[in-house]
Amino acid sequence: MKILVKITEMVYEKVHSEAYKEKAKVKKENFSRKGKISFVQYIVLILTKLPRSLQAGLNSFCEEVLKDHQSYTKAAFSQGRQRIKPEAFLELFDMVARAFYQEAEFDTLKGYRVTAVDGSKYNLPNTPELKEKYGVQKTSGHPQTQALGSCLYDVLNGILLDVQLQPCTGNERELAVLHMEKLKSMRTDKEILLFDRGYPSAELLAELESRNFFYLMRCSSEFCKGMKISSNDCMVHHQFRKIPYEGDFRLVHIQTTEDFQKTEEILITNLPKEEFSTEELYDLYHLRWGIETEYRTLKDKLYIENFSGCSDIAVRQDFYASMFLANMASIMIYDNREEIDKAHNSKGNHYCYKQNVAITIATLKDHVIEMVLTDSNIRRTRKLNYIMKTLTASVVPSRPGRSFPRLVKHKSLRFPPNSRLL
Repeated sequence: MKILVKITEMVYEKVHSEAYKEKAKVKKENFSRKGKISFVQYIVLILTKLPRSLQAGLNSFCEEVLKDHQSYTKAAFSQGRQRIKPEAFLELFDMVARAFYQEAEFDTLKGYRVTAVDGSKYNLPNTPELKEKYGVQKTSGHPQTQALGSCLYDVLNGILLDVQLQPCTGNERELAVLHMEKLKSMRTDKEILLFDRGYPSAELLAELESRNFFYLMRCSSEFCKGMKISSNDCMVHHQFRKIPYEGDFRLVHIQTTEDFQKTEEILITNLPKEEFSTEELYDLYHLRWGIETEYRTLKDKLYIENFSGCSDIAVRQDFYASMFLANMASIMIYDNREEIDKAHNSKGNHYCYKQNVAITIATLKDHVIEMVLTDSNIRRTRKLNYIMKTLTASVVPSRPGRSFPRLVKHKSLRFPPNSRLL
């Protein structure tokens, strides 16, 4: 649990520092006078994601933390949060991600850190401000304000390294380049980036090669048209027509099962055969599914689309706060692996057990106020010990190899703001 304790202390020191406060304020004069809710308390309230209705969450905070039975209205809170830059929460997210790799003996594959890049659309409140900034797409025949989010995700350790939020018409390949730029400052000796079939392009391959990144991506037969393929696993030299770029690529044909039907897929990579065989490339690409699972966690367990405000500032604050919580939950899971192995994973067990992600997130949100507001390291450590013991008892079996058909359907806005803000 030492990594969680260390990072929690770092978060406490950060949000209580004057330097962080000055940088986070929209205007210099903001929070110059003492109000009912302080700057730090605003930060903590937003980080909790206020799981109940906004007003009920504020009432509970006033009673339990401020020891004040007078209510603090949601209108006052919504107005007060406008004084805090969304980048303040992005800074906390970034600090936690960097601290994990500095403190942890993180998992690698043959010495490589394996990260996946992927994007997802997020439903936003249908307000004029958000429609103007992020754009509208038709969902089930109805216009819906949406944003395009993109993540760089460590599939072996469950850590988000970088997140981007752009208009729904944004280009995922351009966001992938932004991820690579961020990764430059967090780079390890050996990196592999995984991409789905929507990413292959001459421009992106050129970017990856120029930055000396190893990559593995799924591509279509149309993309490989014109390449001289001699076997199911071969090297090709190709000159692209659209841009003046040519290079050597490894093309691999593999058999996959999707929706219980076998299909042939093509992978393109610059990983050498000496390090990764055809079968190992298949297993490596399969790790990309971890980012899909992370998106499901963000939407179905962290309720990232359940925004606590309708302004652009509120949306971005909630978005980055959710990413921060996702990383904190992953660190809790990483830090508790040995305890769970001791308690549950004996030789006689039919399954291996792992920490329950949903309960981890719920527990984290319930106790994040104490973790960040408690000024005593001893009390904070005791609280974290209690949390981890509780989570050690909350496990689920790991059943590798399971698959289910994908259900493709349009979803309406799951968290309408007129209901959320009551």
